[in-house]
Amino acid sequence: MAKIDIVLNSYNNFRGYTGNPPTNENEFNTIKTGMFEGTAPTWSEIQIKITELEQEEQAKIDAKASALAKLTALGLTEEEVNSIL
Repeated sequence: MAKIDIVLNSYNNFRGYTGNPPTNENEFNTIKTGMFEGTAPTWSEIQIKITELEQEEQAKIDAKASALAKLTALGLTEEEVNSIL
């Protein structure tokens, strides 16, 4: 699922869309009225949420890498580490 779809689905008033997801502000503005009940978010608001989602994903990757390094430093084998993580 595209990140924009994850973000759009997070809005309670999101009704969906047909075809490809919008990739820029002009595409979004063209179809947003049909995508939402009531007030639609702005393209900027959607972009902020996508950035936050990407940061959360990166934080998870970084945390796993940190845990891997710490467990490996404790002498665990790769197989043991993978069974924990």
